[in-house]
Amino acid sequence: MKPTRLRAVHDLHKIFQWIVAYKTNHDGNSPSLVELMHGCDISSRSVALYQLHRLHKAGYIRLTDHHQSRSICVIGGEWRWQTR
Repeated sequence: MKPTRLRAVHDLHKIFQWIVAYKTNHDGNSPSLVELMHGCDISSRSVALYQLHRLHKAGYIRLTDHHQSRSICVIGGEWRWQTR
């Protein structure tokens, strides 16, 4: 694999991990594009959306409504209420 390809795969995995951590810490709610930008050091909303589409195409997430913010569903993930 070329170094740029390896970096792109690493970045995609890092973004996926950040989304899972965000959803875990926010009662299963998805991040907005702006939160994703800031959390993953992404330069613009269009790049953040592009990365979400890459994750969707790779089978990591499902975008439940392409026209609505905060519509990320982690494939194989399940949020459960935890009492403390």
